[in-house]
Amino acid sequence: MSEQNSPLRRIADRVDRADAEGEDTSVGQVVDALGERSHYALLLAVSAAAATPLSGIPGVSVVCGLLIAVISYERLISQRKVHLPDRLSERSIRSGRVQQTLRKARPVINWIDRHTHKRFEALFRAPLIYLPLSVCLLSGLAMPFLEVIPFSSSIVASGVLLISMAMVTRDGVFALIAAFPYVAVAVLLLTVL
Repeated sequence: MSEQNSPLRRIADRVDRADAEGEDTSVGQVVDALGERSHYALLLAVSAAAATPLSGIPGVSVVCGLLIAVISYERLISQRKVHLPDRLSERSIRSGRVQQTLRKARPVINWIDRHTHKRFEALFRAPLIYLPLSVCLLSGLAMPFLEVIPFSSSIVASGVLLISMAMVTRDGVFALIAAFPYVAVAVLLLTVL
């Protein structure tokens, strides 16, 4: 697997190096290490958390949905880098914690990098990039309301996860596959309502 075709591994390596540089790592250092695609990497991380059974815990869908909406909105208004409030940016993460998390995530990161390729790249350039970002924004705004139907927000978060994975890896096939969770939610809502 060439370095060129390993976007997630490159991001993980940069974050890993940021954690190794000092005693403790600040949240701001981690975001800086994410680089140019920091919005997409953060969307990936937040939606991955929301797509798990964690979303069954009251409030998790609300928090994750609002984070997804804010990150998507910020990218839509052309922020090149994620802007964090100073208080959050300066929060420290105990030394080695990021590396430990990345060690556990490496098999998944390697699997994704092996199975993604640059396809349908036009989806990730203006003006088309606004479509998946808008879907992520609307998904994030809908997630707090979907909390009343158990685990429906997990399905929406799976769609955001696939879209953000597509944006990080520039693989349009994953953006197209992301339609499936949204169809599932539509069917679920039509059945419930």
